[in-house]
Amino acid sequence: MNYKMSRMIMKIGLFAGLLVILIGALAAQGETHPSIYVGATIMVTAIFQSYLFYKCPHCKQGFDIAKEPPERCPKCKRKLEGK
Repeated sequence: MNYKMSRMIMKIGLFAGLLVILIGALAAQGETHPSIYVGATIMVTAIFQSYLFYKCPHCKQGFDIAKEPPERCPKCKRKLEGK
């Protein structure tokens, strides 16, 4: 998996997890609903996979997951494809 796909999966996972948590919170009406745990698991999994795959394709240096990918790798200074 390349860094672009990893970034997209992370964004989708965070949004989907948050949506599941909100739906679970609305359905629970004051109680803890199991879908809240499912949503949290989706979000944690999305972040975990980004730590594994959101990195430079050349030197494998991990990027900051809170930021968009740079034009050049901070470590090896090689230009990233598609930028």
